[in-house]
Amino acid sequence: MRNEQLMEDMKGILRVLQTAYDYPVDIEYTINLSPKGEYLIALLQCRPLQLTQEGDPVSIPIFGSDAVTYLETKGVSMGFSRKFAVDRIVYIDAIAYYQMAYRDKYRVRDALSAINWACREKNKNLVLLTPGRICTSSPELGVPSVFSDISEFNAIVEVSESRAGYIPELSYGSHIFQDLVEAGILYSAVFEGGSTLAFDPEALKQERNRLGDYCPDDPDLQEIIHVSHVCHKRVTLYYDMATEHLLLVKRPPTVKKNQQ
Repeated sequence: MRNEQLMEDMKGILRVLQTAYDYPVDIEYTINLSPKGEYLIALLQCRPLQLTQEGDPVSIPIFGSDAVTYLETKGVSMGFSRKFAVDRIVYIDAIAYYQMAYRDKYRVRDALSAINWACREKNKNLVLLTPGRICTSSPELGVPSVFSDISEFNAIVEVSESRAGYIPELSYGSHIFQDLVEAGILYSAVFEGGSTLAFDPEALKQERNRLGDYCPDDPDLQEIIHVSHVCHKRVTLYYDMATEHLLLVKRPPTVKKNQQ
């Protein structure tokens, strides 16, 4: 980054490509450096980025102890600002998934796909909390889905779990991340550190598990995948892009004041 000429060359490459495509671009590249400081930039891949209109700023409310905070993160989310009432929350338990036999992990993928397709064009707001990297080709690193298995979700949260070896990374260059961006899906991550202000999967499990509505022939997955129907439970997701602050909360009931 201190090599000003190298930075100017990178800017020039991006400028030429953006002009040629008439669109912002994402690139993948390598830089080979010699002991003398000479360098060779190899452009490996270029992909035009589809952009959507930025959302209005969202004010993150402060709730009292009577609210249930399922998730709150800061500095690890990507997407435009938004606020919406949540209809479904799908939580995949990292430890239970890790302990599955390798061949059985594909059953989790199939169940996730069944949930996704059952909600297609139903105008439902869905949130997914999944261990490790979503849509990986290695089932031991996360659920081996493809984009069509998660396309209906409004927000996807990758959960790190050191006991299971899952540590998600924010990946600007991966194909799946670009698919999320272009589809307008909000991305966040749960790290075991300061960026995660709150994460309460046990509170999620207090809701009735509706997995059987989607996978009636695979009851063993009940201990691994928890599907909550929260459409009438006052669950709201807030995200402010300016502060990268995300809050998934079950709001307390509104108390009506008696009219004088």
